[in-house]
Amino acid sequence: MAEVISIAKHLLPLLFGLLFAGPALAMMGAGQQRAIRPAVQPAISMEQFDMWIFQGLPGRGTGAREALESRVDLEILRISQAITLDDSQTDHLKLAGHGDIKRFFDRVERARRQFLAMQNRLERNNLNEAYQLAAPLQQELTLGLFGPNSLLKKTIAGTLDEQQSAAWVAEQERTARLRAERAVKLFIAQTQRQIPMTTAQRTRLAELLLDQIKSLHNNDQYTQYLLQYHLSEVAREELENLFDPMQMKAVDRSIQQGRAMVNMLKQRGLLNDQP
Repeated sequence: MAEVISIAKHLLPLLFGLLFAGPALAMMGAGQQRAIRPAVQPAISMEQFDMWIFQGLPGRGTGAREALESRVDLEILRISQAITLDDSQTDHLKLAGHGDIKRFFDRVERARRQFLAMQNRLERNNLNEAYQLAAPLQQELTLGLFGPNSLLKKTIAGTLDEQQSAAWVAEQERTARLRAERAVKLFIAQTQRQIPMTTAQRTRLAELLLDQIKSLHNNDQYTQYLLQYHLSEVAREELENLFDPMQMKAVDRSIQQGRAMVNMLKQRGLLNDQP
């Protein structure tokens, strides 16, 4: 009997707890019940958003900034190898390059604030809204911050004297020509695997492609697609005069691949001069 009483003493508190737990929970306000639910995780974090922007750069803050500052130094080194700069000119160019970096990170901060404002309503089926904020910034990094509209390039025009400017323009043209020639040579070597060509055919195809190229960004990742697109712009008659019917079937496959990539190339700013 003593043992039964002892067990009852231990069970009674549990029974009372179960008896009154239900009404107690029912009396809790809706806000209190919501408060004990686990927090809903956002569909995408700020870290993931930054990764979209800073693809290919180390880190997303100090590391990315330092990497971009190194690019300023490399750009100025490239200029100084073509023309002689004095200390004042070098300082002006560095200041302009750092200004480009600051302007870029200002745009990143604006995009981050916009992302935070929409983060809680993002779901898996509407992540494109967030990506559209990151994509233009990622494209800037892909193409390079120091393009024709950059502070650095504008400062070059205002800092160099007439003789230096002429030498710099000539150097840019030479570099662009060499870049295009290397890219076309590699493209033809890769195309040769699917379309065996004679030396004369390779030479003529290189001439036709170089005639089509107005500018070629220093972006190896998309060069193959870009040159396939330029191949599609070569006059049909020229290609049919150059290749036999069997070769033309393979050429047409390459042309179709190039045309299929047009929208992607435009989105990345590689075909901005095209309608």
